[in-house]
Amino acid sequence: MKALELSKEAKDQLAELEDLSDKAANGDKQARSELRRALRASSPAVVAEASTLAKKGECVLIRPPRPASL
Repeated sequence: MKALELSKEAKDQLAELEDLSDKAANGDKQARSELRRALRASSPAVVAEASTLAKKGECVLIRPPRPASL
């Protein structure tokens, strides 16, 4: 089974968003505007991939148990 993880591109986008978020939280006004721009640009792709990942994870978690050997 393929490991459940985000693509490198999604991870990179999330890392960029986290960095901008940290800067904005520390009062960097330019980072706040860059964060808004980056969120608008990357949200659909990141959300779609994370949603797909969540659905795959859910399927793994709700797989019916195997019957016990007698």
